[in-house]
Amino acid sequence: MKRDKLIAEARERYAYARDMWSPIFSLMREDLRFSDPTDLQQWPDEVRRERVNSKGGPRPVLTFDQTGQFIRQVVNQARRNRPAMKFIPVDTQSDPELAEVLQGLARQTEYESRADVAYITALDHSTRGGFGAFRAVTEAVKGSPVKGQLCVKIKRVTDPETILIDPDFTEPDGSDARWGFVVETLSIEAFKRAWPKAEVSDFDDDGWFSDKHVRIAEYFRIVETDHNVITAQGQDYGEDEYWDAVATGAAPREPESTRTDTKLTVEWYKISGREILEQTTFPGEYVPLFPVLGNEEWDQGKRKLSGAIRAARDPQIAYNYERNSAIEAVAMGPKAPWIAPVEAIEGHENEWAGANSGNTVVLPYNSVSESGEQISPPSRIAPAGMSPGWMGLEERSKSDIQAALGQYNASIGNNPNSQSGRAVLALQDKAEVGTYHYIDNLALTISHLGRVLTQVWPVIYDQAQIVRILGEDDEADFVQIDPHAPRGYAQMPGPDGKPLTVINPSAGRYDVRVTTGPAYMTRQAEAAAEIGELVNGNPQMMAILGDIWVKMRNIPNADKIAKRFEAMLPPQVKAAEDAEDGEKQLDPQQVAQVLPAGADRDSGPAKSAARGRVRHGKGQARRAGQDRHRGIAPRGGRRSRAHRCRLTARRGRTQGHDLAAVAENAASARAS
Repeated sequence: MKRDKLIAEARERYAYARDMWSPIFSLMREDLRFSDPTDLQQWPDEVRRERVNSKGGPRPVLTFDQTGQFIRQVVNQARRNRPAMKFIPVDTQSDPELAEVLQGLARQTEYESRADVAYITALDHSTRGGFGAFRAVTEAVKGSPVKGQLCVKIKRVTDPETILIDPDFTEPDGSDARWGFVVETLSIEAFKRAWPKAEVSDFDDDGWFSDKHVRIAEYFRIVETDHNVITAQGQDYGEDEYWDAVATGAAPREPESTRTDTKLTVEWYKISGREILEQTTFPGEYVPLFPVLGNEEWDQGKRKLSGAIRAARDPQIAYNYERNSAIEAVAMGPKAPWIAPVEAIEGHENEWAGANSGNTVVLPYNSVSESGEQISPPSRIAPAGMSPGWMGLEERSKSDIQAALGQYNASIGNNPNSQSGRAVLALQDKAEVGTYHYIDNLALTISHLGRVLTQVWPVIYDQAQIVRILGEDDEADFVQIDPHAPRGYAQMPGPDGKPLTVINPSAGRYDVRVTTGPAYMTRQAEAAAEIGELVNGNPQMMAILGDIWVKMRNIPNADKIAKRFEAMLPPQVKAAEDAEDGEKQLDPQQVAQVLPAGADRDSGPAKSAARGRVRHGKGQARRAGQDRHRGIAPRGGRRSRAHRCRLTARRGRTQGHDLAAVAENAASARAS
């Protein structure tokens, strides 16, 4: 597409998106300002001006925010129960072992990107204002041995109004958006430094920006291209690939069938008002902008969004007004006067005149008259005090705020009625259910991100190389990526004879779902507590479960202590573990499929992969293959939590004890 035509298309789409999103952003802006913990703006502007400029003197305009504590409850619940991607094989070419490795690669991508910050920022905006977002970009890897190597980074969006995604998307994760913009404001100096030959022109012509700044935009658009697919001998070829295969005799001249497929390409442009400053393509078939929605409704074909704050604004304003009126009534009320006989304060008038304005320690009075009669001492009259009606209104407004937010006192730890622990937990669970759709919408969007990653990885990892992955327990491991490997997941022997994992991320298709729950360390501590209770009731089980229990405790010298427990295991338990943890021999045919023809396993990619097979810390390298999938580690290494739980149950069966309850309680490890 020519430059002028593309810029005209971008401007037309931008104007349409701005018109459609403007009403949503206007209300969202008010909600965000209303709940901004750094500058709460909960008084209407006209009311604030009227009270500050009151003829009788300024009246109080204090803010007593009741909404922030409940918003933090939702956001911090997501911080504690972090979402985690789980890759699921879809077709016959996909492999459960590769799915597990892709989960480790996704964790590494999130770790390098500090994706938690992007997720929480988007959730905070959607919970308060109804709309948040994060994005994915590709960046060059600094210091990579592979020239031009790219990596995926997940970036947070600090201002949701800078994201103008196709307003016609209907999926809650934005996966059906066809185009989108990311708007950026630069100083004139920064613009000229980045593009010295470009003309300074503002992409947004609404005249809002000054002569010191310029607005540019990143423009994503999906382009469809039709191409022929030829099927011969059960294999699909592109047109050029097919004729090359025919020329070499790898495919017959007469194909089985032909069809037309549509290829989607994501084009990316950085444009100013008159020029295309940069352009490239983004790997994959989706616009890499990820909206996180709050409450969504449609009215006559138009989307409406809101967060939790929208419904709570009116009762919060009423609460502020009632509190300020009560304070004002008390402050302006008369102070408690004194009643005294004239003879009692005669000669001490000055001290008594300042009794209500200072901190007088002693107030003298005359107790006997000149005639010798007793004089009654001065006494104070109590003021009218605050009306009980104000207090009733304040409590009612607080209840209205909680009802609007769907959360109550018990959800933030308050228990004013001294209810039982079970009743409080029930109320907390009710509050979490009432606001769980915010976290669930975030999980839906992260699932879409996972599908985008499965499309990006095969494109950016187009050369053999070593990459790091992270386990569920945040322990690092290394795998070799070979984009030409015929299988998605395979093993090859390294120079030390240990299996080495080789993956091809382009093999097979994978779907993604997101699970939320306590972090790995929390679940491990819970499992350790369960085993501890079991050992307390049956002390002889310590000889069987001691090494597993110590490793779960994460105490100093845990590995050394665990080894001593392991050395004292009963013979029958050792025999059972040796049978399961025995080294597996690699299939020579599998090795031949992984290594290129004529390749020496001690040279080339195999040797470099072996050098990359290094564990961080003192732990030994993890076993791969079936052992990796089942959570089994070599003797002396660190076992996964799922395997430790299964090992606990197996040892109990070996000794004739029923540990099914422990295994059942820990079964969530496998699902996680």
